[in-house]
Amino acid sequence: VPPFWHENLPLMIERYGLKEVYCFSTDYPHLEGSKDPFGKFTKHLAKLPESYRRQFFIENNELLLPNT
Repeated sequence: VPPFWHENLPLMIERYGLKEVYCFSTDYPHLEGSKDPFGKFTKHLAKLPESYRRQFFIENNELLLPNT
C-alpha cells in the first residue's frame, strides 16, 4: 500500500497496524508526487523507529519487485 506523501503514516500504523504493507511510491514529477517525496516521507518516518525506514523504502517493496 503506497501512501500519499501528505498522509500521516505514523498515525495510520498506530490505528491500523500493518506496517509491513506500507511501501514507498511516488508520482514525481506530477503534483501529487510532490517536489521532494523522499524528504517528505523521511519527515514522517522520523516519528517511527529508525529501523522502519529501511522496511518502508526497500524491504516492503521487495514483495512486489523481487530481486531476480
